[in-house]
Amino acid sequence: MQRSETPPNGPDQMSSDGGVAVATEPVVLVADDEFRQKYLEIRTDPGGSRLVTVIEVLNPSNKKPGEHNRDPYVRKQRELLAQQVHRVEIDLVRDGMHSTIVPESLFRAQVDHPEYHICVSRFDRPRDYHVDPIRLGEQMPAIRIPLLPGAREPVVDFQPLLERCYEAGRYALRVDYSRPPIPPLTPEQAARAEPFLRQHKSR
Repeated sequence: MQRSETPPNGPDQMSSDGGVAVATEPVVLVADDEFRQKYLEIRTDPGGSRLVTVIEVLNPSNKKPGEHNRDPYVRKQRELLAQQVHRVEIDLVRDGMHSTIVPESLFRAQVDHPEYHICVSRFDRPRDYHVDPIRLGEQMPAIRIPLLPGAREPVVDFQPLLERCYEAGRYALRVDYSRPPIPPLTPEQAARAEPFLRQHKSR
């Protein structure tokens, strides 16, 4: 399992024994569900017929047990890998079951219980996983986005994108930061979150 603080230099940087480790204009598709599931598809070939990579942000329903929640999400993971599609999964949900494609036993054994993480899985290396753990209060990492073999793989810095979404959604005004988070924070997590909460409680 590969994990790193900086993106790998290229597709050959992945480990070979398994672990946590250009296209045409992208097409954005939104699927309606109990929660709005948003994902970005990267396609190539004339007319975008070749689906190359799916970038998906997990929502709470993806991490709840059940046929209408986690189960279809897990089936889609396997189907996309079978169709030779790379996946970039962004898990910013603290509550719920482990749902990114890296096996939970491997994840728990090699990653020190982060609150959030990003998992990159490549169809050409199905037992290799590049996982970037994100602790509460840390910046989101820059991630190399897998494309077809031989294509130059761009590095995407997710922190500015997260900040832009936060500003555009006016979450500083919509979220009541005086209320306890759900699920509750541990004392150690609360200490790391205190500078952010103190800043926003004063608004």
